[in-house]
Amino acid sequence: MPAPAAEAHPLPPDSPLFDGYHPVEPGPQFTDSAGHLIYPDDTLPSKPYAIPGTVVPDANLAAGTELGRFGPPSGSYLAPDGTPFAQLSLPPKSASSPYFRYVVDDPTMLPPGWQIEQSRAAPWFHQPGGGTQYRIIAPPGERASVEVLIQRGYLKVVQN
Repeated sequence: MPAPAAEAHPLPPDSPLFDGYHPVEPGPQFTDSAGHLIYPDDTLPSKPYAIPGTVVPDANLAAGTELGRFGPPSGSYLAPDGTPFAQLSLPPKSASSPYFRYVVDDPTMLPPGWQIEQSRAAPWFHQPGGGTQYRIIAPPGERASVEVLIQRGYLKVVQN
């Protein structure tokens, strides 16, 4: 069952996860002509969202691994719980998104054909990156999300 947004709240600005974070508006480098944010293209073989040489294509996360995410469970990226915001290279608006915590409940419940890719976040949105990130990858035609991994029993929501 997916975690309702009411179960998670934005972290206070003085949270230790914001230590070292200096918000900078994305500006033209990270926005298109319509003002939409430009994220690294995760379909490219060069994997511009990851620091080169850090990609582990099929990471095995053990039961009990604690994870966190800024934003709803509809997304496909996670990080070790407690990873500083600046190390995740997220846009400033994500700092006010609810912070969700998860734990790997049953690693055998990763859906067939799915994988968890581990890497270190590349610098983006004027942030240094460098934090460990996990990208959920689904087979072609399926949409990868934290929500699906909760429904399948791979992840469990940790109450904040």
